[in-house]
Amino acid sequence: MKTVAGGRHASYFADDVEQYFDAVVLGDPEGNIPAVVEDARRGQLKKRYALPSPGPQAIEPSRYDLIDFKHNRIRLPGIEASRGCPFTCNFCVLTGHEKVPGAPDSRRRRRDQVQDDLQQALTSAPSTTRSSFSTTTWAETPSICARCAKR
Repeated sequence: MKTVAGGRHASYFADDVEQYFDAVVLGDPEGNIPAVVEDARRGQLKKRYALPSPGPQAIEPSRYDLIDFKHNRIRLPGIEASRGCPFTCNFCVLTGHEKVPGAPDSRRRRRDQVQDDLQQALTSAPSTTRSSFSTTTWAETPSICARCAKR
């Protein structure tokens, strides 16, 4: 069995993480995961994957159809509105760590994508009228969230 790590911790501390995993994905998954899957199929997994980000428009909605909302009522559908941060606050752990190869510091999804994702989430989870937004900086995305909330 091969193991792959990704996400913020793996991206920030790749040297540490690669000691414990067969492969490490750095940065956004959309450009990297297809390569990981193909290499794993061929039995040629690389130690690191850091392909350029295709941008925020490539972020697909979560697979809400895989969540059993009947038995998992606490699980709220999450909507990813943006990634990264354009600010350099000295108190924030994200400063300097949200650099993704081939991507700008801040990546926002189009409003229509976020709205469609929210609609799909609420349709897939009929037992809830709530959702959560995932964004690293609310200062950049209030208009998207406000417009989605009114829809």
